[in-house]
Amino acid sequence: MGDQITIARVKYIDFTKDLIPELNDENQSLFLLHTFKRSSFAHEREVRAMFVSMKHLAKTETIEYGMRLKKLGELKPVDLNQLIDTVYVAPDSPSWYLDLLQKIARRYGLTKEVRRSSLLEDPVY
Repeated sequence: MGDQITIARVKYIDFTKDLIPELNDENQSLFLLHTFKRSSFAHEREVRAMFVSMKHLAKTETIEYGMRLKKLGELKPVDLNQLIDTVYVAPDSPSWYLDLLQKIARRYGLTKEVRRSSLLEDPVY
């Protein structure tokens, strides 16, 4: 029973209309539950990674949704410099915001470039 890491894009849905599909595989269902978010957050375009310790799950007799599930989780360290290529700031954001994000990135050891998006610039033909 090895550990597994699953990565998926978050799906943004209207929880009053849409249903989360059921899966037969308990481990896949556990991860699927955490890949849905309210559609009002769709602008985030989030990706989530979940590390599942199979030996920990084997010790757990039942997995209950809600508070019990939250107690099973733990934070894992990651190297953001391996996960991020570039941080893009909205093209119409003020200069102070770009400066602030550059300082925050440096403070927390992110060595990747933080730059303003060029989406509002004239296209080059």
